[in-house]
Amino acid sequence: MMLNVITSNITPQKFTLEEAELVQDKIEGKIEFMDGLIIPKEGKNPIPPEVILYILSEQFNLDSFQNQFDMPKSSYNHKEILRQLNFLLSQQINHSTYGYYVNDIEISRKYTGYFYMPDLAITLQDSRIYDDNGHLTNPKSIIEILSPSTQKKDRTEKKAYYQSLESLEEYLLISQDTYKIEQFLRKGKTDWIVKVYDSADQTCIMTVGVKLKLSDVYQNTNWFTE
Repeated sequence: MMLNVITSNITPQKFTLEEAELVQDKIEGKIEFMDGLIIPKEGKNPIPPEVILYILSEQFNLDSFQNQFDMPKSSYNHKEILRQLNFLLSQQINHSTYGYYVNDIEISRKYTGYFYMPDLAITLQDSRIYDDNGHLTNPKSIIEILSPSTQKKDRTEKKAYYQSLESLEEYLLISQDTYKIEQFLRKGKTDWIVKVYDSADQTCIMTVGVKLKLSDVYQNTNWFTE
């Protein structure tokens, strides 16, 4: 088993940002990094330190890792909602003004040693700012699709972290098993208001001008009926 290759007598409980970046590169997976902990994007619990040490070791083998350690994966509904969001944005967004990332950009505030990977992030096309690790630091809108394993994280530490970014204008939380979009909108420097949309005929209008009609957002889920 992979854990047998670890020879260190001391198992560190926390890791550095550089080690988190290396782990992400080596496992070819999506992770988030918070307070020294390396957490699968779709999970709530950190990857065990002994597994991290194996990944960082010279004995690491990707096939062995993938066979022995199950990284949490997104559900069917999560994937379909994200696919539909991608389609709606591609049809409606002003591409000359905004650029967006679907499940493939880390968000960070400089010098914090944290990064998160939202389901979807939007920023100004011509003024994107990245830190030294290639993490986006100035998103305008962020969307997270809630799941049982991640919703607490999305509603607490990730929400607080995202809202601490001065560039952020809105944060959307989208449920995956019922009609519900929660839209947090910045009002002033530190104040936020929330709007809740919870029926198929309602439309959430994003600050970037994209209209998310709930019947469109959820039309490919396994519970949607016309």
